[in-house]
Amino acid sequence: MCCSRDAGMAMVNMSIDMAKEKDDPRYYMDSMKLHKLLYLSQWTMLQKYGSRVFKETIRAHKCGPYVDGIEIIPARRGFAPINQPFDPEEDEIVWPSVARVDVMEQILEEYGWKTTEELIRITKNTTPYLEVKDRITAEHKPEITKESMEKDRPLFQAG
Repeated sequence: MCCSRDAGMAMVNMSIDMAKEKDDPRYYMDSMKLHKLLYLSQWTMLQKYGSRVFKETIRAHKCGPYVDGIEIIPARRGFAPINQPFDPEEDEIVWPSVARVDVMEQILEEYGWKTTEELIRITKNTTPYLEVKDRITAEHKPEITKESMEKDRPLFQAG
């Protein structure tokens, strides 16, 4: 399993490639969209393989799931849609395994073209998020646990 920053940078690069291949700028993502797509990838990976894409925690915020550990991505690329890829050597990306990349690509195919607002709405209506949303406060962002994602079926079943 890789770190969330590596999975995030890989997903950004895949989204840039997809936007170019499909000639569709909707696949470019901002950091909020990245949080939601990584959450959907983690959930699907747990369902399909029983393992995680990344080891960091996912927390419930008022605007949906947030993945710990990807702060470096907006720090390096800003908060607007990202169209400049990360360099595997310069940015020291540990590329995710083939199975993880496959799941992330499937999530991008299914959801990557959606707007950030649509992804917020979709992820806020998932059972793992709904289980903890009432515990969100300004000071406390509850964890969306691995166990809650394992027991519930995702919106999209990879494979």
